[in-house]
Amino acid sequence: MNRLLSVFAFLLLLACSQPQNAHFNSLEFIPENAEIVLQSPELEKFLEFSAENKFLKQEPLITKLKGQLEFLKFYQLAGRSLLSLSGLDNDKPEIVLASESIDYRISLDSIKNKQLETITQNGISFQKATLENSSFYLYQEGKLAVFSNSAVSLISLISEKKHLANPDFDQVFETTDPKKTNVYIQNTTFPESFKSFLHKAGFPEVTPYWSWIAADIDLSPDKVSWNGLATPTRKSSIFGRDRGENITTEILPNQFNSYYNLDIAALQLTDSTSSELPVKNMALLKIAKEEAVIMSFLDKESASLFMAGSGEPINNYRNTDIFRLENPPIFPAELQELLHFQDKEFYSVLDQFVILTGEQANLETLIAAHKDERSFSKTGSFEVVFNNVASQSNQLFISRFQLEEQQKPAIAAVQFIAEENYAHFHAFMSSEEVSASQNSGAQLTQTISLENPISGQPVFFKNHTSDQMDIAVQDNQNNLYLLSNRGSVFWNKALKTAIESPIYGVDLFRNGFQQLAFSTGYKFYVLNRNGKNVEHFPIEFNDAITQPLAVFDYDNNRKYRFVLVQNENVYMVGSNGKAIKGFDFSKGSTNIAKPPRHIRLGTKDYILISEASGKLHILNRQGSVRVPWKEALGATNQEWYGYNGKFVNLTTNNELLEITQNGNISKRDLALAENARLVANENTLVYLTENELHINDQVIQLDYGLYTNPQIAEVNGKSLVSICDTQAEKIYVFNTNGELLDGFPVFGTSQAAIANADTDPALELLCIGEENELLIYEFQ
Repeated sequence: MNRLLSVFAFLLLLACSQPQNAHFNSLEFIPENAEIVLQSPELEKFLEFSAENKFLKQEPLITKLKGQLEFLKFYQLAGRSLLSLSGLDNDKPEIVLASESIDYRISLDSIKNKQLETITQNGISFQKATLENSSFYLYQEGKLAVFSNSAVSLISLISEKKHLANPDFDQVFETTDPKKTNVYIQNTTFPESFKSFLHKAGFPEVTPYWSWIAADIDLSPDKVSWNGLATPTRKSSIFGRDRGENITTEILPNQFNSYYNLDIAALQLTDSTSSELPVKNMALLKIAKEEAVIMSFLDKESASLFMAGSGEPINNYRNTDIFRLENPPIFPAELQELLHFQDKEFYSVLDQFVILTGEQANLETLIAAHKDERSFSKTGSFEVVFNNVASQSNQLFISRFQLEEQQKPAIAAVQFIAEENYAHFHAFMSSEEVSASQNSGAQLTQTISLENPISGQPVFFKNHTSDQMDIAVQDNQNNLYLLSNRGSVFWNKALKTAIESPIYGVDLFRNGFQQLAFSTGYKFYVLNRNGKNVEHFPIEFNDAITQPLAVFDYDNNRKYRFVLVQNENVYMVGSNGKAIKGFDFSKGSTNIAKPPRHIRLGTKDYILISEASGKLHILNRQGSVRVPWKEALGATNQEWYGYNGKFVNLTTNNELLEITQNGNISKRDLALAENARLVANENTLVYLTENELHINDQVIQLDYGLYTNPQIAEVNGKSLVSICDTQAEKIYVFNTNGELLDGFPVFGTSQAAIANADTDPALELLCIGEENELLIYEFQ
């Protein structure tokens, strides 16, 4: 746990009330070197609640404090108490605890292990006490008691009257209600005392602009918020009294670590160039270990004009130009210090925003998040933040971090709103509220780039060594890759021609080891997971293979039939690379129009072979006719599917064609458009007509676009329907009730492969992004 929590720890106290003793002058009992001061009627309850609060119970400073206050088990504080701490970075921070009154919990005479010594020095007398394992110094004057773990601090405060005399502290102290628990923090100690704490909690390292902070606290077991005032330092004079909306949150991606926003319009910068900045907001953003600067303008034209001449375009990503920053705009020195403009080499103009990053990949991540509408402003966590802080401010920090104890996400925010001689201060820390849709919605988890554009459809391929899914994909130079689902390249293999079939995962030897099977124009390949040819393969043909490879596994027992077509000829090959005997169908009367299909209806297997003439053969496993009929079918547009105990397809007139297992034929006019597409499985019928997607009885109105064929993926016993609008570059995924899954559509330019590709319960979607880019999304 980090030192930021050390500061927050002292903010996590109960608000409570107690009459104030007019003779107890609080300011006289605060040492001059105090860094944190706590004023409370019930200090002891703080220790009890800190042991229960999830943000405090693992905090090392709280542990130190408990050890230093062990003597409180012998005394009971009454009335108002002041606890002052200094030397917070030391192993043993100095404490001074002053209380209006104390009582004894037990008689000191009953304590066997004790030492009491009266010390007189500098005109005052006080006790040096050791009770059991607790050592401390105690000064008493009537009911008044002052404890300390340092005799020097006690003498300095009581005898020499060296109490805190700071006008900034006096200002915030006078604004607080003495009937409540209040905390006061010397903010100017941040650069030394809390630098590591700020860094570990994800906050950017920025100069403190506020001297003392005073706050009231609202505490619950999973959350703390506090509101108060801050006094300015000299540097805070750059903040004027105007402030604006935190506009840059509109482009803040959901998966960020920290965010620091400045309202530039309110800044009173000394540099003359400040009057030439048409910027509304600037923000420093951190994702993982990378930083980005975001600037918000009135509109895109203003943003483009401001960056004109700053660099040359080097790439286009998601229809957005990426520039190399060569002639950066001149920013005032104060902004350079605040927002770390150094080392920013790339930028893009995205709507009314300018984004500058040190790495091009980081810039692409931000562009993708904005294009996919995966911004923080659309999450439940955004609502949590702005229910606790104001929508307008001069400075706003937001940080996410992970609790060490239970690794549950937490979120924190700190905000300053400047007035003439002070600033309003709002802050909170909470377990991050993750809505169901935010938790289960599609999230981009991997972006994998190849050297060349991708050709064909990438597929998931079972990795029997890790029990996860790898990725098989070919580029336009005919290189076949096997990649991990994290993007590591296992191997690539140069083929002479493009793969023209799906890439199938098979287990030829029935031992759990997977191979890749596919066909090219003249060859049928089977490769092991190391990219080597399996024995008996490839099989090379003199004549072209005219339909993509089909793979049959009748009983799911891995006794494969590989079916290849050359014009009108059909060949069935076994796992040994030899022709399978006993399959009687070898040739059609005309060319075979589609890859042969294996369909199981109930307990029966059917092999469907369509000819270019429109003739359909429905065969049994031996290649003999299983379903005869006399009526001519005519040509069909699609592949055949099994649905609701029937064979279904679309005619060339876009009628729904159904054939029963007895050979009865029916046609239904569904008023389909000319380019309608159909796909089905046993329980789900899906067809697309213009912009209407029909899933069983549900009709979904899609935006007009250019759509791929719909697909049905069967994963974990359920069916999911996916479709890609290649014009808008969006992929949609629906359930069989026609409901769009949370987080969709997502960016993508191809059909999708869906599987549980790793070890967690979530599903993964694999698709093409940019022409040379693979994307993996995770969703529930």
